[in-house]
Amino acid sequence: MQPAERAALRARFDFQCGYCGVSELDVGAELTVDHFHPRSRGGSHTPDNWIYCCHACTEFKGDYWQAGDSERLLHPEHDDMAKHVAEDTGGILQGRTATGAFHIQGCRYQVR
Repeated sequence: MQPAERAALRARFDFQCGYCGVSELDVGAELTVDHFHPRSRGGSHTPDNWIYCCHACTEFKGDYWQAGDSERLLHPEHDDMAKHVAEDTGGILQGRTATGAFHIQGCRYQVR
């Protein structure tokens, strides 16, 4: 990844994790890049497959890949997160759909 591509990715995600929303300011450093469709599972190394994310989310996600099923991860740019996930009064994410519940449980995401 070229420096200009990384800068564009950071800006595309508003300098915060595409999965949980933690910002660079929150963690005090730049975040990392995740391949939504893991390269180890046939995913490409192209901008449309890159998600700017925090270390915790990329570690929890690992190389998980399951497309087109209710047991899949939500794509932060292609899925309507509000349709699948809601935040409760304590700041914990709750699934509104089976896919949303799987996304939260599978990756153990919490609002930071």
